[in-house]
Amino acid sequence: MLRKFLFIAAAAVGFSANVQAQTYGEIKASYFSGIDDFGDEQTFGLAVGYEFNDRHALEVEAQVNGFDSNDPGFEVDADIFTYLLNYHYTVWQEGNWRVRTGAGFGWGEAEFGVTADKRGDDNIFVWQVGAGADYSISDNVKATFDLRLQDFDEASDAGVTYDVGTPVVISVGLRYGF
Repeated sequence: MLRKFLFIAAAAVGFSANVQAQTYGEIKASYFSGIDDFGDEQTFGLAVGYEFNDRHALEVEAQVNGFDSNDPGFEVDADIFTYLLNYHYTVWQEGNWRVRTGAGFGWGEAEFGVTADKRGDDNIFVWQVGAGADYSISDNVKATFDLRLQDFDEASDAGVTYDVGTPVVISVGLRYGF
């Protein structure tokens, strides 16, 4: 199913290519704000993408999210490993700057624990929408800045339920085009 989707997307935007297509890799660090059951936390991610032309791109992103809470009666250590398929559309370009919007969806593998005997894991749905800007440092290297709204389903197992909610995510990254 995913292969069929990628083929159709590649064919649809490939016909309108104005520039040479490019594969890229990106490393990013993010800060989460407005998390429901946890304090504000950070995350790290890797993405591999394909720019079909100067407007359209698809990427696969993996994130390692660490969330902790020290609220009285709710001390939880949680990790969510997320895997997302993202689409980006460039809305404006001038000189070395580019502004884009995007959306993505995927799943998260949540692992969490309250005490040594109360540990759980769950698979949850994750989606995101956002906007960002790229600054070209060279032909192959770009600095990236993103502001996203990322939504996580509620995770539940072993008598423990928690909700990350829909936090605002601020990211900075470095992208290398091949």
